[in-house]
Amino acid sequence: MSNRSARSILLVICPSILAAQTPIPAAPLMDTVGHSPAHVFRLVPLNRTTEDTTRWSVRRRVMDDSSGAGGLQVMRATRRGGTTTDSVRFNPVTLALQWERSSLPSAVQKRGVRLIGTVDSGPNRKAVDTAAPDPIYSSTMDALVIQHLPLADRYSAVLEFWSGDHLEQDTVRVRGREAHRWVVDFAEPYALETLWIDGTSHEVVRHLYTWRRDGTQSEVLRDP
Repeated sequence: MSNRSARSILLVICPSILAAQTPIPAAPLMDTVGHSPAHVFRLVPLNRTTEDTTRWSVRRRVMDDSSGAGGLQVMRATRRGGTTTDSVRFNPVTLALQWERSSLPSAVQKRGVRLIGTVDSGPNRKAVDTAAPDPIYSSTMDALVIQHLPLADRYSAVLEFWSGDHLEQDTVRVRGREAHRWVVDFAEPYALETLWIDGTSHEVVRHLYTWRRDGTQSEVLRDP
C-alpha cells in the first residue's frame, strides 16, 4: 500500500526529528486528512471466481501538533461488508510507529521501549503493556516499510510489526532480481507476500499474496 505522496513525506521532514510521544487520538482522524489525495487498492483473487475480498483507501500527510511534525496515515478498509478505519502517527524518517488507533477498537502508543494501550476483543478489554524495542512498525504500512529497506542481493531482515491487537515478527528476504526489479518475499503468519519493487524509484510494481491456509493467491491492484 504505497504511493508517491508517502515518499514526499520522507523528503520534507528534517531527519533530526525523532519519534515524539503524543496523546492517542480520541477517534480516527479521517477528517484531518480529508484534503489529501486518496489512493484506493483492491485485493483480487487471481482466479477471479470470487469477489474482491478487501478494498481500502490510504491517505498520508505531514501533520504538526504539540509534539512537532510527523507523518500521519489513515487507512479505511472494507471487508465482507464491514468497514474499519486505522490511524497511525509515524516517524517520517524511519517510518517507526508512534501511536496507532483502529476501530477494532484498539489504541496503542510507543513509550520508550514499551508499547502501551488497550485492545477491545468482543466484550473484553485487554491492557497492552509489552516490551517493544525500536523500531516497530504498523502492519498497515508494511509495503511502504519494505520499499524503503536497503534492498540488495541476499538481503534479509526480521522486522517487528504491531498487527491490530498483537506484536509479531515478520521476515523480509530478497529472492533476486527480475530485470531492474527486486523480488522480495515478506513472510507473515497468514500469508507469504511477494513484492516486485523498482530498483530505481522503489515503487511497488506488483504485490502478490499466497495464503497459507490453502495456497490460493490474491493480487493487490491500485485503482486509477
